[in-house]
Amino acid sequence: IQEEDPDLFSLYPNPSSGLITINLNRGSEGLVEVFDLRGQKVYSEQIMDATINIDLGSYSSTMYIVKISSLDGSKFAHRKVMIK
Repeated sequence: IQEEDPDLFSLYPNPSSGLITINLNRGSEGLVEVFDLRGQKVYSEQIMDATINIDLGSYSSTMYIVKISSLDGSKFAHRKVMIK
């Protein structure tokens, strides 16, 4: 069972023109997934560092859900991000 941890990560800028920075607040490894509002996964990457940059500039201008999960799957958090 996954436990939601709202302090797992921070994300900025929001809204964004496409490039977003994610800072993990609990460890330096995990899985980042980005979903559109229909629930379709549009991006996925394993995180091996406490800070990563993701370029969503080639995606449609709309709201996305960014989900971070711990590698063992025990914790997760999500944020909405607006791409302009």
